[in-house]
Amino acid sequence: MNETKELMDEFAKKLLAQVKEKLSDEYRSELLKSDRVNGVCKESIVIQKMEEGCCPCFSVEELFLSHQKGREISDLAEDMIRIVSSEETKQMAELNVWSDPKWIEENTFVKLFNRNLNEALLKNSVYVPFLDLAIVFYALVEKGKDGVKSFRIPKTLWENAELPGGEKFLEKAIQNTKRLFPADATPFNEFLQRLPMGKELCESADLEEAFLQTGASMVLLTNDLKTNGAAVILYPGVLTELEQKYGSFYLVPSSIHEWLLIKNWDRKEEELDAMVREVNASQVEAEEVLAEHVYYYEKGRGIGLRKEGEKIFMKR
Repeated sequence: MNETKELMDEFAKKLLAQVKEKLSDEYRSELLKSDRVNGVCKESIVIQKMEEGCCPCFSVEELFLSHQKGREISDLAEDMIRIVSSEETKQMAELNVWSDPKWIEENTFVKLFNRNLNEALLKNSVYVPFLDLAIVFYALVEKGKDGVKSFRIPKTLWENAELPGGEKFLEKAIQNTKRLFPADATPFNEFLQRLPMGKELCESADLEEAFLQTGASMVLLTNDLKTNGAAVILYPGVLTELEQKYGSFYLVPSSIHEWLLIKNWDRKEEELDAMVREVNASQVEAEEVLAEHVYYYEKGRGIGLRKEGEKIFMKR
């Protein structure tokens, strides 16, 4: 682990040096550490044109992975400069979105994170508490074939724009999220069979025997991109429709990207909680953990969790 970190640090220094060498004096570039989700701190290379506020950030970790797969440092530097010099980046840098209420109204969306693990991040974020989670506000810049470009909205920026508090803006932001990133609910074994060699995996793993022998069945709930899909449980009507089809169910936090809906579980709830903790520890990246316990959905009561032996519910 330490050896990998040393290699990544050396790589970042070499890449930054090449970027600086190729850029004109009107740009500044530097290596910055930033707090990510769940207290994870990662490094990025930031390239900014003087006098401009908006600028692209490049993940050192992602660039390093590309380098390990064979990309030369010089090629990566050229790619970064191409992005910085593109017309799209120039337009984004010149865009003062906070003076356009209509833009804000249509492009604010939400993500769902663990509140306790993100105390530092939330201090300067626009968010609304939800059970032991946090509904965090983001601004969408672009959703296209290359993925999603967005940024977390700082509290200071929101307040300076004299926008309403998070609670008042929440319903509109959730509606935007539903429109921009539609929900996707798929029976789990059907989802596995969509994957490469998924059918063979289902047969070899014998899921019916290993897990579903209890009579339980699972549904994977996420969004159309399968990224940051945990927020789909906030979408109006989504859980209600699933309850009408399946009845009450457990909501198992697979990660910040998706939920597993489990119905007809006839074992102890503690077994599900233990399963969540085990998977988080062995399979989920630290910045992608959503929670260490299961939640519920019951008709007429909403989403809930168990606290000090009692179920606490919150309607959406």
